[in-house]
Amino acid sequence: MRPRIGILAGIGSWEERERYFVNSAYVEAIYAAGGLPLIIPPLSDFDAYLPLIDGLLLPGGIDLDPALYGEEPQRGLGKVDPRLDKSEQDLIGAASRAALPILGICRGMQALVVAMGGKLYQDLQQAGTKLAHRQSCPPEHPWHQIEVDVGSRLGSILGTKLRVNSFHHQGAKEVVGLVPVARSADGFVEAVEGEKIIGVQWHPELMYKTDPRQFKLFQAFVEAAAHGMGTHKSQS
Repeated sequence: MRPRIGILAGIGSWEERERYFVNSAYVEAIYAAGGLPLIIPPLSDFDAYLPLIDGLLLPGGIDLDPALYGEEPQRGLGKVDPRLDKSEQDLIGAASRAALPILGICRGMQALVVAMGGKLYQDLQQAGTKLAHRQSCPPEHPWHQIEVDVGSRLGSILGTKLRVNSFHHQGAKEVVGLVPVARSADGFVEAVEGEKIIGVQWHPELMYKTDPRQFKLFQAFVEAAAHGMGTHKSQS
């Protein structure tokens, strides 16, 4: 039986109508790794969804409201949606209490940092980086190098040096309750981890077909979800 992986939907519009959506690459990567993807709408009653899933994937998306970590908007901040922010933070809390494995990707990593009490750089260029964190090449192409800590869980999956794609302009500034385990050449955090949690700043779902190491990340996540199948349900 495939472990069921919940994927939080984003909020957007199509032909002047609001919609909930998930980019197909997340769904395909989870299914290819042996999971059963289930899309979760950004509603409020997440306790009702938890018995249905064995793991949670937090995808990329728009910026987070800096009010979540006690800051005023600064130059370079992009579009935010307080409804998505609240839904995502509530879901992270519910999934953490249920001890579900969580994988955060890009915005999803940033949301994990904020949920644990950390803060973000609202715009990396304003923070002084000279590295281009928004790539100008095909999305599956590795753009810049990162170094992963020796002895970390992420390092055991991916190795300690690799090149990743990059589509973000915000990043982790203060990390609380999680451990930074990877950095780019300019010193910014590229991955965090905690008990049953991994967050990465790049987009492995766009690289898993061309880079076996990125596929291993999804396999490890789905295996963690399979290992805990049913345990959180019996405790609830």
